[in-house]
Amino acid sequence: MASILDSLMGSLGNDAIGNISKKIGIPEDATKSAIPIVTTLLTSALTRNVSQKQGAQALAGALAKDHDGSILNDLPNYIDNYERSDGSGILKHVLGEQQKPVQKTLSKGTGINTKALGNLLTMLAPVVMGIIGKVQHKKNLNASGVSSYLGKEQKKIQKQAPQSASFLSGLLDSNQDGQVIDDVGNIGMKLLGEFLKNK
Repeated sequence: MASILDSLMGSLGNDAIGNISKKIGIPEDATKSAIPIVTTLLTSALTRNVSQKQGAQALAGALAKDHDGSILNDLPNYIDNYERSDGSGILKHVLGEQQKPVQKTLSKGTGINTKALGNLLTMLAPVVMGIIGKVQHKKNLNASGVSSYLGKEQKKIQKQAPQSASFLSGLLDSNQDGQVIDDVGNIGMKLLGEFLKNK
């Protein structure tokens, strides 16, 4: 089965990536580099959330109710109107108070401004949920099944790019005092370079 990242990249053609770049106001090459980073971050955050039974049940319920994968059927239209989506609500639930520190840290590491990163997170959150929801509906997964699926996804991430996975895990697990990592500038666009090399 294709990973969440592979599924997303497979659903996005050059035209879609170009449209995303225009919507969030950054160069296309920066968008191509940022999409895997944001997708991996969201996947890692969701995996953390479902590590507890209550979180797994909440995610499974949300997927069953609102995310059946149909968002993938017309991504160009969704991208044009992503502001109307529930992306902000998803991020609030998944990242909580860590959202702003995460955006600031990734901005420092990638050179992409925090507003653009925030918009990309908002745009991609429902898409990632849609990919997971499509798998849930296809395989009729309960809360435990969704948790197991995401656990396997996290192992794929760790195998593909262990250094990047470790960084993102540390970022998500950091205290929520709003402080960002000082040396993240050295990460830059090579943050998920291992992913891109393995494609």
